[in-house]
Amino acid sequence: MDPQRRLSTSTNKHCLHSSGFPTHSIPSVLKACSSSPRFLCSALQIHCQLIKTGLASETVTANSLLAAYFKLSRVDEARLVFDTMPVKDPERSVVSWTAMIDGCTVNGDHETAIGLLREMVSVEGGGLKPNRATLVSVLPACAERGVGVRLGKEIHGHIFRNGFASESRIASALVDLYGKCKGGLHLALFVFERTEEKDVVAWSSIIGTRSRGGDGIGALVLFRRMCSDGVRSNHVTMLAVILACIGLTSIIGGQLVHCFVMKSGLNLEVSIANSLIDMYAKCGCLESSVHVFDEMRNRDSVSWTCIISSYGFHGRGTDALGVYDEMLKNGIRTDWITSLAALSACVYSGLIKGLKIINKTASQPEHFVSFVDLLSRADRVKDACKVVMTSDVKDPKTWTCLVSALRVRGELEAAKELGHRLIELEPENSVNYGLLSSVYAEAGDWEFAEKLRRLMQLRGLEKDYGFSSVSGEFIHRYL
Repeated sequence: MDPQRRLSTSTNKHCLHSSGFPTHSIPSVLKACSSSPRFLCSALQIHCQLIKTGLASETVTANSLLAAYFKLSRVDEARLVFDTMPVKDPERSVVSWTAMIDGCTVNGDHETAIGLLREMVSVEGGGLKPNRATLVSVLPACAERGVGVRLGKEIHGHIFRNGFASESRIASALVDLYGKCKGGLHLALFVFERTEEKDVVAWSSIIGTRSRGGDGIGALVLFRRMCSDGVRSNHVTMLAVILACIGLTSIIGGQLVHCFVMKSGLNLEVSIANSLIDMYAKCGCLESSVHVFDEMRNRDSVSWTCIISSYGFHGRGTDALGVYDEMLKNGIRTDWITSLAALSACVYSGLIKGLKIINKTASQPEHFVSFVDLLSRADRVKDACKVVMTSDVKDPKTWTCLVSALRVRGELEAAKELGHRLIELEPENSVNYGLLSSVYAEAGDWEFAEKLRRLMQLRGLEKDYGFSSVSGEFIHRYL
């Protein structure tokens, strides 16, 4: 244990048993207790003593308790501390509300964070105005929850009225918020272009927004602008740029980015190397994926999952299973995503021995989708039907996979029955209507096939079209 933490904890125990309770030391002691989950018991003891002495409701002490509990991921205890603070106490200020909002955001409770903001500005909450720290804390929660453009504009209006719009941290958070809202890309670009001081966070946000939106070329253009402005990129920026290359399936662009990463010294970042493995595989260069994996000094479970997926993506299921078995032999922790990658590799290669994976690790609906697909490819459609009918998993993707398998093997009556159930299960998915329509078309019932397509149009559903891209001097896409 660190000597300074040991001294703080021992001092705390002495104070708890002494008659004089030094309130000025409480924030420091609580900060020391929050440094590790091992000291949770000490934090709880301090809290009990504070309640006994009547100090728990004081604003400074309560804020210290909030910070400690949130750092220890004890959201319920933090909420209890906050709720016991006097509502009408003028010292229950924006600081306390901001601490609650920030703690909920960091711990992934985004809905509560947004609810606290609404409560804070309401009359019941004191009608307080959020400051810049509050806004920086709540905007990521709004982005993750996908609250929509409307609430984003409301918060943006408050930011503009209070003169915070020019601050880079807030502008970057707004860019991220609008970028994750449907139809908010133009607003994200508007906020970015109006930001006077564009730091690496702002650039990373807008590049990531473009990459996630499928505009790889726009993301790379922004990255070039960033380099021209002399802003140094970090690993977050490069992850967004690599994602853009994946979307473009541009091997040349990916190689250039890889060179830039190596010159920047970011190739030692595990997350960067993992993304490079994924990028090369999806750009059709499996050898480069294997080379990046072999050159990694440190690997995590994601690294192994990426190389397994890469082998599977290229139809080399045997190699994928070999890597998966190597993980197990070396005692490397696997999760359901790793087993899904290995199972998917078996599906792509038609390896029936992949069924042993599902028997050991099946825990997610995605496993059953691959399981049904693998059974269907092995011409065991009846077994696949039995699995779907007897399983508690009612995932629409599993049913879609089974209907497709039945259609391919000419079991059209069974495909019709399951197709109608699929539409009942997921009526807002246009893929289901198109799939069932194709089943009726193959059965010669063109009239009912046309009725299904008209029903899809009446419900305002549009078919998602696939496309192919050809890279040369320009990138051409064809539907």
